[in-house]
Amino acid sequence: MNRFEAERIIEGAILSDASVCTSATSVNAYFTLGQWNKPPDWLKCVQEALHEMNLPSGNIIKSEGVYSNTGKPYIFWRLQTRVHPVYTEWKRVWYPGNKKEVPGKLNLTPLSLAHWFMGDGSSIWLKSSHVLVRLHTRGYSLTSIKILEGALQQLGLSRVGRNNFKAPKYGAGIDLVVGRVADVSMFMDMVEPFVLPPYRYKIKRPSGSSYEFEVSRQIRHLRELMKTS
Repeated sequence: MNRFEAERIIEGAILSDASVCTSATSVNAYFTLGQWNKPPDWLKCVQEALHEMNLPSGNIIKSEGVYSNTGKPYIFWRLQTRVHPVYTEWKRVWYPGNKKEVPGKLNLTPLSLAHWFMGDGSSIWLKSSHVLVRLHTRGYSLTSIKILEGALQQLGLSRVGRNNFKAPKYGAGIDLVVGRVADVSMFMDMVEPFVLPPYRYKIKRPSGSSYEFEVSRQIRHLRELMKTS
């Protein structure tokens, strides 16, 4: 891992579940990331990225308990660092007005997209063996969502949709969705090399929805046009 890769990993982590928080005992901020019921592979990767950037990389702490509503056990892992002036700068950039927003100069790459997807994305099967990719962006403002839409389109995704949620139970706001066959294929091609083992279940490919499928469909369409011309 080099510094550029480390920066992209941190960018993806902050886009998803990581937080940069103000300390009650210092003028500087700290970095923290939590994870439920999975091995801490992702937290270890993020910790390594912080170390590569010569920043306090903190400790990963495990806690266990029981859900009060179901009685089922849970495991929770948390990475939390010491305070540092760089984290204070991240806090300024990512939390204008103390609310997380996406910086205008976002440098989204397949690596940062993969870490965003691992932390705050999902993929579901639809009928006809299609797949819908959802990026959970409900906490962001419309301005931030527009920045993310543009960043995804710059990566080559031609159609990024919005899914509006109004139910308070699931959090009101807008999620970004990718559902077009070729776009889902491209998305999975981009993130798959970087997705860690505990998150491999999110890699879903519709039957026959590779680039070859899309190209062959277009070729068939062209042939039909040629027959009728």
